[in-house]
Amino acid sequence: PSTAPLRGEGAHVPWSAGTCEKDKPGSVPLPSAEQLEAVRVVALRTAKGELRIKLRPDWHAPSVTYVRTVALTDTCTAKCVFYRAEPGFLLQGGMRAVVPPNSRCRAFPGGPADCTDPQERPGGKMMEKGQVAWAGGSAGPDLFILMGRNGFGATHTVWGELADEASLAL
Repeated sequence: PSTAPLRGEGAHVPWSAGTCEKDKPGSVPLPSAEQLEAVRVVALRTAKGELRIKLRPDWHAPSVTYVRTVALTDTCTAKCVFYRAEPGFLLQGGMRAVVPPNSRCRAFPGGPADCTDPQERPGGKMMEKGQVAWAGGSAGPDLFILMGRNGFGATHTVWGELADEASLAL
């Protein structure tokens, strides 16, 4: 609906509650395949500057499609934030949005049961400095950027890398 359904109204009701369709996954028109394919880099704006991420569909196409969709539909909720920063190690945050979530992530021994995608980064390459992955071996929406040392592990679903030195220096 275009308006929230009322559960009660009048002088004796101090508030109203409900949801609008725009707040539900699937209610936002999705970009076309051509529009999605045109997005090669996304920028995350922070109080310290912009982090530019080069998307790598060759590493994990479903994750890149999710990030492209979030970027093009401007549907990030208030939970699209960085909440952890360890200088010289990583930045961690969330990319929650009202678009259908990514549900595919890297399959690895001992990993989450819902992570069954054998196609993500064939060969299980170790993460390197500047790469972006879903946190906790999941399919998102929590993400992290490896800002320091190489060799974080091969259990994360990696879908991008910082696009330039300015982003890495942030």
